[in-house]
Amino acid sequence: MKHAEDLGLEINFSQMTGRAVEEDVIGVDQFKIDAETREITACPQGHQPIFSLYNEKKQVYTAKFYKEHCQNCPLLEQYQVKEQKRAYHISFSENKIRTDQTRSKIGTDRHQELSNYRAGVEGVPSVLKRAYRLEHLPVRGQVRSKIWIFVSII
Repeated sequence: MKHAEDLGLEINFSQMTGRAVEEDVIGVDQFKIDAETREITACPQGHQPIFSLYNEKKQVYTAKFYKEHCQNCPLLEQYQVKEQKRAYHISFSENKIRTDQTRSKIGTDRHQELSNYRAGVEGVPSVLKRAYRLEHLPVRGQVRSKIWIFVSII
């Protein structure tokens, strides 16, 4: 049994779009997911679901939890579960897991370190574009463009 972040899903910080999430919401990356069967094995509080399913075609995780466990949970308002007649239901995609993992990493020391590094590196292409007018080359073709850039910089 592995945590959702241990599934080896690659995170790309540049794809964070959409509306902001409330601060008090617990992300779906906190649910425990079995790496082999790709099914939800427990909620963040450790309760096992009544029913769990992974749809490979749609890449969607689905689980239902006992109403008794969820109604007594102090964090119920923070989970993204829906109340149904006999149980609480949650359904989310792999993309949602990646998004929540990314959101949980934003603001950490490592994220700040990587952001600072990227900001420093972005200056080099900016100078090349402004000083050497690389966006407006008077030639076409890869070889001619390489020669023009090389001569311009020299």
